[in-house]
Amino acid sequence: TQYLTKVTREMALEYEISPDMLVELIQCESSYNPNAIHDHNTGKGITGFHEDTFEKWNAKFFDGKKKQTDN
Repeated sequence: TQYLTKVTREMALEYEISPDMLVELIQCESSYNPNAIHDHNTGKGITGFHEDTFEKWNAKFFDGKKKQTDN
């Protein structure tokens, strides 16, 4: 979990999101468990985002596109 928290904080800074807020959100929603069940299975992933919330974040932070990674 220490490693995941470190990576979460780094990614939050990269996307100008509060690192504390993101870590607290993930800890609260899933404790980094990708199989956690959220809101009767309507939330997804370690954040428990609902699809419409994810789409809003995707549009805001990624302009609706997946981030390109360096190879």
